[in-house]
Amino acid sequence: MMWIRVVQEVGRGTFTISLPREWVERIGLNKGSKLLLIDGGSSLLIKPPKLQAMYEKEVRVRRGYEDLTVKEIVASYLLGYDIIKVVCTEGFDPDGRRVIKNVCRKLIGLEVVGEDNSSITFQCIVDPEKLDVERTFDRLRFLVYTLHEDIAHTLSEDLSKMYSLTDRDDEIDRLYFLLVRLLRSPMNTGDATIPFSRRLDLRVAGLLLENIADRLTKLAYILLEAGDIPRDLLSELERIMEYLSSVRDTSLKMFMEGDLNYMDKFEKLLKEGKRFIEDFRRLSSKYSDSKVKSISLEIASIIEEIARSYIDIADLTTPR
Repeated sequence: MMWIRVVQEVGRGTFTISLPREWVERIGLNKGSKLLLIDGGSSLLIKPPKLQAMYEKEVRVRRGYEDLTVKEIVASYLLGYDIIKVVCTEGFDPDGRRVIKNVCRKLIGLEVVGEDNSSITFQCIVDPEKLDVERTFDRLRFLVYTLHEDIAHTLSEDLSKMYSLTDRDDEIDRLYFLLVRLLRSPMNTGDATIPFSRRLDLRVAGLLLENIADRLTKLAYILLEAGDIPRDLLSELERIMEYLSSVRDTSLKMFMEGDLNYMDKFEKLLKEGKRFIEDFRRLSSKYSDSKVKSISLEIASIIEEIARSYIDIADLTTPR
């Protein structure tokens, strides 16, 4: 919801605006309540005291439909609720209880703090006041970086080692969910200096990195299950992965530093990448084995999707 208020001058050098009644009543403020005003550069954050009632959520579930409730628990976590109580009046069956409690594996800091026959209470022990959004994004970026590099190194070794890389995506998902929670939670004094537009860009860039991790994990599965892949195709794929590393580093450097001077280099990399993928497709077409052709086409498609995501990250670059 958005409101427009006219700035009024009272006395000499004092400016005031009125607060929307609907917001004041919803938050529970009264005459004499204190508000924290935080300078965000071109914006001003008005932060009320943290009222516990605002951060508790009750989720109702029907027995036998617990799997549908998981999405609502995740959504509540992303919205910044500290306490999430899941209630099933009929009582949980063993499988349903296990499904509900397993959500903790997906969300950093979410712990079971109480349960009985008809309810499970979660609490998020992560304090957004003590975490830094930019550092959390850096950690996400680093995990995607290491996944990419480890897949590239494994190409020249034993492809069966790809199996150890396929579980990295879960950890990246967990960190992405934490990033979203931090961005959507009430801003603390440290992160309040991050403009809204930058926070939005971090959210989009985080989603793109999470999508890249999904594609990289899919690539690892394909290579793991493909069995014997011709050595010349793997060599060509190694070259493409090295190219993707340059695209990744350049796009993220542009985004993190807000430096458009890398744009010419980035555009040259994109043209070079098209040639690499065309060469890979041309090489795969020489094989009569339909399985090799199918796998090669799928790999080429994944590489193009990853490259497009890095292009989207580069497009978020805002000069500083």
